[in-house]
Amino acid sequence: MTYEGLTVGQRTFVWMWRRISTMAVGFPDPFVADHVRTEGVRGYLAWAKSAFAMIEMLEKRWGPIEAQLILGLAALWSGCRWCGVGHLLSANLELFKREGELGPIDERQIPELQLMRDEEVLEVLRKQLSGPRWEQMRRIMDRQYLLHSGQATEESRDDELLQTANVIWSWVIECSITAMDTDPATIPPQTPIGKERKLLARYREARAAQDAKDAGSEG
Repeated sequence: MTYEGLTVGQRTFVWMWRRISTMAVGFPDPFVADHVRTEGVRGYLAWAKSAFAMIEMLEKRWGPIEAQLILGLAALWSGCRWCGVGHLLSANLELFKREGELGPIDERQIPELQLMRDEEVLEVLRKQLSGPRWEQMRRIMDRQYLLHSGQATEESRDDELLQTANVIWSWVIECSITAMDTDPATIPPQTPIGKERKLLARYREARAAQDAKDAGSEG
């Protein structure tokens, strides 16, 4: 992150925002300076207000796990690696904490998925979101993609929420595109659950154990 091109007032705001984000989610916002440089402080705050309100509405409608999956998918469709990995990781941590299970979509898949054609991505994700536990999420994912790709128009309040997530994350990528080469293992969760370091460590251990099990079965 660099303060180059920012006014004194903008630099002060960026410094304060990074401190606030560290307290809120456990890490300093790495893109706020780029957003402020591009949109100004007012523009960035307008986006943040809309994003926070949208997340709250998603959680009220579908719950914290599905809300984060929706955000991760919105980032996936828009091409944002940082947000795709980070929000899927948040969803997986919520699931691991609440239900003791590993999520069906490994956040480390995001770079690989973003190299695929949309039809291939949907085929992979539909297989992973199998079983009754994920039936609703499969329907949400399919609808969200149709809205994103312009193959469907908004017909309900649910559609409005899904398309709002799509649009907001399309805006984010203007600055987060700089993180396209970031190692997914280094991208933090995008919600306060990331501050639960012991939970994150247990989750990483469970993923590693699953990796070893999968490698053994393939051998």
